[in-house]
Amino acid sequence: MDTTNEQLNEQENFPVMQFNEEIQYYLFETAKWAKMLSIFGFIFVGLIVLLAFSIGSIFTFLGRINPEMSRMAGAGAAGTVIYLVMAVIYFFPTLYLYQFAAKAKDGITYNAENQLTEAFSRLKSFFKFWGVFTLVMVVFYILVIIMMLAGGVGLMNSMP
Repeated sequence: MDTTNEQLNEQENFPVMQFNEEIQYYLFETAKWAKMLSIFGFIFVGLIVLLAFSIGSIFTFLGRINPEMSRMAGAGAAGTVIYLVMAVIYFFPTLYLYQFAAKAKDGITYNAENQLTEAFSRLKSFFKFWGVFTLVMVVFYILVIIMMLAGGVGLMNSMP
């Protein structure tokens, strides 16, 4: 027996949950706010992409104006890549949030249990993404702090 069937058998022992009107109201309102936030998220992702390509152009333009800045052309390309990676990172949780909102509204409006199931699946994906991302960033910051401390100790030891 696979894990999915075992989980379903365990769930059969619990009473079926019913969404009363108040729960449906709160879920519908939550879906509206989630949709608004996801739309702003998509706009934000679009602005990041626009900024990514603008940075490369700005550094190229500055290199033409000032020969000293021509050495910074690589920084423009690096900035473009960094901002494009940021846009991709922010796109997926925004998409999950939008999918949650759309499916939750449809599930409540049409009384469709499968839509609500999909909605909560997307909400789980949204929080899972941000949870993993947060853990990765905390570990990254800890490593940066350790490297800064090691660099500071090395610098202090090299002083007479």
